[in-house]
Amino acid sequence: AENSTSTSGPVSATVQPVPAGPVVPLAGLTTLYVGTSPNLTITNGIDNLNNGGLLWIKNRDNVRNNVLFDTERTANSTLVSNDPGARLLIDPPIVWNDNGFTLPHGDGDFNNSGFGNYVAWNFGKAAGYFDVVQWIGDGAAGGQIINHSLGTKPGLIVVKWFNDQQSWFVYSSSLPDANEKYLYLNFDGPVNNASANVWSATDSSFLASDSLGLNIQDGKYVAYLFAEDTPGVIKCGTFSGTGAVDVGFEPQWVLIKAADTTADWAIIDNKRGSMGPSYKAALFPNTDYSESDGYDWQFTSTGWTQTSFGYPNQIYVAIAAPPLTRSQ
Repeated sequence: AENSTSTSGPVSATVQPVPAGPVVPLAGLTTLYVGTSPNLTITNGIDNLNNGGLLWIKNRDNVRNNVLFDTERTANSTLVSNDPGARLLIDPPIVWNDNGFTLPHGDGDFNNSGFGNYVAWNFGKAAGYFDVVQWIGDGAAGGQIINHSLGTKPGLIVVKWFNDQQSWFVYSSSLPDANEKYLYLNFDGPVNNASANVWSATDSSFLASDSLGLNIQDGKYVAYLFAEDTPGVIKCGTFSGTGAVDVGFEPQWVLIKAADTTADWAIIDNKRGSMGPSYKAALFPNTDYSESDGYDWQFTSTGWTQTSFGYPNQIYVAIAAPPLTRSQ
């Protein structure tokens, strides 16, 4: 979404169109693939070309970076979630398709020359689910208000100053006094306290705070926004310790972080794990570590149950499995 505003008149003075519900691209979120020497086309049913979104890739076998592409920045621009560095430019670029994407050859971070197992998470933009926005800092005192298209309050916002070195800032609505707290995606540390309201997150906008360095004059920024709570689609919240967590649907993808202690971010999905149905594999956004298997984690029709992550006050983002694939 571009950070701009526009107005238009009604279609009719007496008859208004009935808005359609959001088409949320839940199918195709997670793809497992093997690297190839030539270009590799992934067909997942997500319209990146026309609707836009985020592509997050991790080599599962080796110590390689978490690589992020999005449709708001140029197609040759990558970011690394485990590193505060500026964007990296690749040649040739990624190609966005109306049913997936095409990866160029030869880079071990996302498509190496004929070996390596990878996972690609593709988040398509949709109201009530996910959005990507980009802006240029104007240097204004206090910060800049950035519009988004979620149509509901965000539960998680991840921000990167992508043309310079700066850590990844994270907002979580699940934290107490959330507008005065932040985490770093590229670190395993606990939540940080800000001196004032640094987010002002609403169902239509958020604040790019100057105190967090998110409005530097002429700085280029990108933000990834996950909706807070859309029934049957996505939910952000907290849980403590082990046991069952009820989110109201069967998830396919979960991001977690212990908010009050030093612990890695972790991603669990329903396609990775080689030790049977009661165990899942984890990857870690703040590190370049290879995949770690054997976590006691079972997805259920209403959430999950697990014994591997026992910290108190863990934040999460849970995304629902497509309705036709749910077990119950």
